[in-house]
Amino acid sequence: MDHARQELALVGYSNDLDKRPLKFVEPIPPSRICSACGNIPRLMYCLLCGHTLCEPCYESCTTPSECACPLDGEVSAPAEVISRKYPAENLLRRKVHCWNEANGCLVVLPSSQIAEHVRKDCQYHVTRCPNCSAAVLSRDVCAHLKSQCTALAFDAAPEPQQRANANARTHLELFEKKVEQRVRELDAKLAQLSLKSDSVSDKLSEICQSNNHLKEALTEQFGSVLGHKLAEMKVFYAEKIESLRTSVASAVAPVASDPKTHQRVITGLAELKAKAMKDGSCYRWSDRVYLRRYLISWGINFVKEGDNVVIFLAFQLHKGRDDDFLDWPFTKTLKLSIIHPETRQELHREGQAVWDGAYKKHFCRPIRSSNEPACFLGTKFDSTVLERDGYVRKDQLLLRFEVLL
Repeated sequence: MDHARQELALVGYSNDLDKRPLKFVEPIPPSRICSACGNIPRLMYCLLCGHTLCEPCYESCTTPSECACPLDGEVSAPAEVISRKYPAENLLRRKVHCWNEANGCLVVLPSSQIAEHVRKDCQYHVTRCPNCSAAVLSRDVCAHLKSQCTALAFDAAPEPQQRANANARTHLELFEKKVEQRVRELDAKLAQLSLKSDSVSDKLSEICQSNNHLKEALTEQFGSVLGHKLAEMKVFYAEKIESLRTSVASAVAPVASDPKTHQRVITGLAELKAKAMKDGSCYRWSDRVYLRRYLISWGINFVKEGDNVVIFLAFQLHKGRDDDFLDWPFTKTLKLSIIHPETRQELHREGQAVWDGAYKKHFCRPIRSSNEPACFLGTKFDSTVLERDGYVRKDQLLLRFEVLL
C-alpha cells in the first residue's frame, strides 16, 4: 500500500466519512490498517503473528476456540488476541485531499471537514452534458452548452497541472478557430468586392489587419494566462516538495543517529561459573538498549559442559517506541566479540535470527512487554580457553554486541 498517497476508507468514525475512500496527505501507520481489507477501523484486533484485523474480518475467521490469521494461517487463542479501540479525534485531525482532487480541486483539509467542504464550497463537481455526454464541471455546463459542446469539456480527470494546461489550450484553440473562421469569411467578401473601388479594398485590408491584431492579442492574452497558471502550479509543487524533504529528513534523523553496537564489561566471572557448575546454567543480562531502533537486551548464558563451563550469546526483544516503523519479523544477524584487554585482539561469533517453527516466539513483533529470550548455540566460547589466552583479567570479560544488517 502506498504510504505517500494512501487512499483508505474509515469504519466507525463518522456517518459522513465511513466507507468513503480518503486520500491522506501523511502516511497512516500500518498498525492502524486492517491487514486483510485495508480499511481503518476504530476497533482493531492484534493477532499473535503481528497482523491486525478489523472487527468484521476478525469475526469471519474466528471460532470459539481459536482465530486463524487469513494472511499466514497462524493460529491464535482468544486470550492471545489483543483488542484496541483508538480515539477518533487523532485520525479526524489528519489532513486529506478533496474528493474532487482529480477534477482540479487542490483543497487540503482535516478529514472531519472534507465532507462539509464538498457539500458547500467545492466548485469542482462534474456532470454529464445532456447533448454530447461529455464530462463537464457543473459550474461550466451552461457555457459548454452555449458553445455548442465545443468548450470546457474533458474526457478524463487529469492531474491538476495537466488539467490547467489543457483548459488554457482549449480556450486558446477555440478563439483561434473563431478568428480563422472570421478571416476566411472576410477573405470571401474581399473576393466578391474585388471589382469595387480602391477605397473599399483599402477598408477591407484594414479590417483584415484588425482581425490579425485581434488574433495576436488573444494569443498573447491566453499565453499570459497559461504562463501565470503554470507559475502558480510551480510554486505549489515546490512547497510540496520542500515539505516532503523536511518529512524525509525528520524520518531519517533518528535512523542515522541510532547506535548499532553496545559494549560492556562482565564482572564476577568466577562466581558465575560456579553457579553454572552448580545449577547447570545461569545468565548475565545487559540493560535494555536501542540498537538499529529495536529495543533489545543481550547477555551471556553460562552453561555447564562436563567439568567445564562454556558461554553463549543470549538475546531478547522488548516492545519499543519505533515498532510501527520496523521490519518484522526480526531476521538480523547478531555478532558477539570478546576483546583482549591488552592486545585488543578480538574473537568473533555470529548468530542468525531464524523465523521458523519454534523460533517465531523469539523474533516476532512483541505483543506483550517482551518476547521469550533466545540463546544462539553457534556463538559458543570455551571459558577455560579464554582464561588461558588472557581474555579474562581481574575476573572480568570485555564484550561487544552488534546488530548487523
